[in-house]
Amino acid sequence: MYLYTGNTLEVFLTYNSGPVGRIILSQAAGLFMMFDYFPDQHSFLGLSSLSRLMSSIFGYEYVDNAARLIMKNFNPQGVEDGVAGVMSTIFIGEAWASFGLPGVLLAPIWVGFVIQTLYIFFLKSNKNPLFLGFFIYFTISGSISSGFNHYIYNPQTVIILMFFASVYLLALLFKSLKTKTSKPLI
Repeated sequence: MYLYTGNTLEVFLTYNSGPVGRIILSQAAGLFMMFDYFPDQHSFLGLSSLSRLMSSIFGYEYVDNAARLIMKNFNPQGVEDGVAGVMSTIFIGEAWASFGLPGVLLAPIWVGFVIQTLYIFFLKSNKNPLFLGFFIYFTISGSISSGFNHYIYNPQTVIILMFFASVYLLALLFKSLKTKTSKPLI
């Protein structure tokens, strides 16, 4: 697929570009930049980068996520031109940027707990298209390569769960109305 997008095999196999470079260098570089940037040049973010809604609820002014702040510091012209988005790092980097040493120590435990809980839930749940769809969504959206804040609060997940709960409750309501209005055949 990578070669199909117009890249060459040489770019694919070099250690500093393509998918190999992204895995080996980008994630590690972003992590070290997080350690260097926070709290020396920017104070720890705390809960201010969760979302605009959550920041206002907790009384914080919303701040871009740590990966965006690092990219603004590393490549401001690229961010301004719209070429560069975020500086990816493993979730430990964002945990450091948000909560410092307690975040680094507790993040693996929390992320592991969330992933394992979801995994056990899907193993024990009914095997139907709905739960399969949820399993695929959580598998794709739950990235350990970045985004620690998504394991604390993810607005997309909340919306999907609210939609599922409303459809489920509506189905229960229709089922109860059907059983009350149905008459016996004899």
